[in-house]
Amino acid sequence: MTIFEIGGVKQGRKNDKKPQGKVHQVKKDETLYSIAKQYGVSVEELRKYNKIGKDNLIDIGQSLKIPPQKSKSENVSIIPTNKNKTNSRYSLIPKDEGAATIKNKLTIPPKTHKVEKGESLYSLEKKYGLRSGELAYINKIDASKGLQIGQTLKIPERYDIGTPKTKEDVAELLNFSTQFIEDLMTFEGKKDVHKTFKDGIGNPTIGYGHLVYTKFERNYYKNRELSDVEIYSLLAQDLIKAENSIRISIGAENYENLSRKQKQALVDFVFSRGEGTFNGKHCKKLREGLIEGNFDKAATNLTYNRSIKTGKVMNGLTKRRLYEMAMFAGEHKSDAVINAARKLYQEGLQSAKSEKLNQGTIDAYKKDVQSWFDGKL
Repeated sequence: MTIFEIGGVKQGRKNDKKPQGKVHQVKKDETLYSIAKQYGVSVEELRKYNKIGKDNLIDIGQSLKIPPQKSKSENVSIIPTNKNKTNSRYSLIPKDEGAATIKNKLTIPPKTHKVEKGESLYSLEKKYGLRSGELAYINKIDASKGLQIGQTLKIPERYDIGTPKTKEDVAELLNFSTQFIEDLMTFEGKKDVHKTFKDGIGNPTIGYGHLVYTKFERNYYKNRELSDVEIYSLLAQDLIKAENSIRISIGAENYENLSRKQKQALVDFVFSRGEGTFNGKHCKKLREGLIEGNFDKAATNLTYNRSIKTGKVMNGLTKRRLYEMAMFAGEHKSDAVINAARKLYQEGLQSAKSEKLNQGTIDAYKKDVQSWFDGKL
């Protein structure tokens, strides 16, 4: 698996441009991402320029032609939002990212594989970046019996993320801010994220909010201590899934026309509450606002703060919704947003009392929320 591709060409200082027409010989541990980053081009450009398959696989010693760099003006197109949108503005969209793309470019779609001579479950799991035992589980086969030549196997959707080791890697991968990733980790974090634990409603969880639902994952993570790469890989994959679900739900063009902070707010919401909640009745007005381009309507409906288990308003969920609302609304918050936030803020204070939270937690809630809304609540 090659490491992450962010879409769009990275621009450097004029004096930092690499020579054009250069040929690069692949070295050990290099990936399409690392090579593309070295020369200031995108993985997509490098892949197409060298006619590399969509699996992005390259070999040690392979010679890659480096495509000429484009100027900044060639890489960015100005896409106007719909004329009837409430917040009229323009978005800068990298051309090679494509406003109509349904799924994140880091997503590798599912496929099938016909077994060839010499191939094994182990070699195929390594080739496709799957976890040990995952291929047998997905295809419902007995691993002890091995594979048959010509056998057709299902290869699941995968993610071209490589080996992120830090929150900075995850931020760069998703083109999000490091501060956002840090905030999300704070909301989700436990004392030891490298071992499975129960979340607030009793779901088995590992890392920063990764729910361990399938039988395969329950067995795979049982009694294991994960490395940082595994933890950050799970986080990156879950964020990509959340982003993909938003794109599909509201339309890729509507999603791409959002600012980075607006995208972060929505991804945090879906990551926290789940795709089902985002697409359900509780978020109908939120989705309508996003599709209409009515950002006040969207912001004021980022409010679902009830426990899935009990249906009760929760202080922690309320605080996170207020964080998302503030981020989505940006620096210039309308009266409608402030009024919606004020109502939500009071709900959080009431729930703090019913939950019998300690004064330190309540004081932190007040301080953080007021800072997000410039003390206007």
